[in-house]
Amino acid sequence: MKNPKWKNRGTTNLSYLIACLILFYATSGVFAQNVADQDLLPSGVYETAITVPVNDGNYVRARKSALQMAMEDAIRQALDRLFGESNEKLNTLTRQEIVANAKQYVKNYRFIYARDNLENQSEDIRLNISLYIDALKKNLRSLGVLGEPEGQGAVVIIIRETSISSERNTSFWDYIPISETALTQKFATAGIPIIGRSTLSNLVTEKTALLAIQGDLGAALEIGAKTGVDTVIVGNAATTRLESTGKGESVQANISVKTISVQKGIVIAAKSDFAYGHGENALEGELMAFETASIRLSNFLLQSLKRMGEVVLLTPGKTKDQTAESTQLPSPPSSMPFPDL
Repeated sequence: MKNPKWKNRGTTNLSYLIACLILFYATSGVFAQNVADQDLLPSGVYETAITVPVNDGNYVRARKSALQMAMEDAIRQALDRLFGESNEKLNTLTRQEIVANAKQYVKNYRFIYARDNLENQSEDIRLNISLYIDALKKNLRSLGVLGEPEGQGAVVIIIRETSISSERNTSFWDYIPISETALTQKFATAGIPIIGRSTLSNLVTEKTALLAIQGDLGAALEIGAKTGVDTVIVGNAATTRLESTGKGESVQANISVKTISVQKGIVIAAKSDFAYGHGENALEGELMAFETASIRLSNFLLQSLKRMGEVVLLTPGKTKDQTAESTQLPSPPSSMPFPDL
């Protein structure tokens, strides 16, 4: 005869196992929902949900119509991302024509769900659509509404600076910030193509630049679309006087920046830094302080961009093409159009 204690223990173990399984699946469900909520989609992939009414019970025709509408919605999302949601350079007629020909820019798609809704007499679909973004950009450039690409890994750096050594009586684009110049030099030394202020002033309005600096993601993406760069770096810088004596002036410089990936449409890095400088006058102190701060800041930003695949850093002793070739990652197999999220 079996011991009742062992029977109870077996029942307890079974109950414990069932509880663990329930907890596991419940946790997995919550995790999947969190990932979806974060919108972690690869570059060039857009999620869209469409519902269309069904006429005469023809669900096949309704699904085809819904799929076409989904493709058009994906193109609208891509245009919004490329032009920072303003589309001020893309007139309505051109936009409508590009959207109407959405299918030619679709690489592939994957249904998340497709339902014949018998109760509401509708077809409901949700899917991920992968687009030929380069083909879309090429067409937009041929129409003269998108800037020419400035080379792989090109960057725009825009800093709004408040300086104790000079009063800014000029316009935003005419003022040359010390911090912006220092960061630009560090990126150029690393082999990264940089768009200068003289070029930017002809492509981007002061209002758009200031909105991007204030944190408007759409404005930053608009700058990227108009200049053809891969990355936009915006931020603020300021100096304060710490001490002024007969031996010179001590200054503290502060820089705070955000880095936006134009392809991904998201902020991929952000950092603030500060440094001290001393010179015979305020300008010398600022130059020294910003130089020190920009070295640390640029090192962080360049390594962040490298990890995210936004830039290829120049390797000493090699040309940029040789560096890019040696660091290029293998292409994913064609049977996996969508990477695991």
